[in-house]
Amino acid sequence: MPAFITLEEAKQQLNIEESDTLDDPYIAALIPAASEVIERECNRKIYLTQEELDADSEAPEYAMVLNETLKLACKLTVGHWFNNREATSELTIKKVPLSYDHLINLYRIPFA
Repeated sequence: MPAFITLEEAKQQLNIEESDTLDDPYIAALIPAASEVIERECNRKIYLTQEELDADSEAPEYAMVLNETLKLACKLTVGHWFNNREATSELTIKKVPLSYDHLINLYRIPFA
């Protein structure tokens, strides 16, 4: 699974200085996981470049090239997971309208 964003892009989203490397291994683990979730939720094969898509003779019909919208969804996911490291919380967490779900729904192919 290709990573949709770089470690540097994730740290910028998280407002972490590039020189602060304490959480780098954890952030680096979040990136491919977030990328996989996005690809699965869109129900599409997502390629990093048009050249990679063109080179794959077995690319699925609804394959697409990564764009800035899905990169933003990846940043949002990494940010959420970084700041909420457990599956439960004592706080009430509400979805932000027009955020992750909105971005993903722009490219989601219905499951057959």
